[in-house]
Amino acid sequence: MTLKQLQQFAGVSVLVVGLSGLMSAQQNASKSSDSSMKTKSITGCVNKGQEAGGYFLKDDNGKTWELTDSDDKVADHVGHKVTLTGMSTKETKSEEAKIATAEKAEGNGKHSGDFRVSSVKMISDSCQ
Repeated sequence: MTLKQLQQFAGVSVLVVGLSGLMSAQQNASKSSDSSMKTKSITGCVNKGQEAGGYFLKDDNGKTWELTDSDDKVADHVGHKVTLTGMSTKETKSEEAKIATAEKAEGNGKHSGDFRVSSVKMISDSCQ
């Protein structure tokens, strides 16, 4: 084996090992995001948020959920008790920074997370 062939073999080996590690890391990241992206339901009262087009739900356990991508689904349910189906989400750090003050005020410091709404079922037309 010549020196040039040995260098080529070493270069290909490093490339294969590097790609294997990258694929493994990507699979692990995918698994962790899959577990947080499971559909679930929360029940509580829909409230108008402080930011434009923002809404939050205070659930039956006193937790506050910031509702994302939900304007068209929950706008007509402000003041209603509803069950929302969707997924817990994690906003980017820059998005969280933009709405942090409003979230603290809305949840009295008890912000439980962000929730992407896929469907709404009205339980009662009041939160009483």
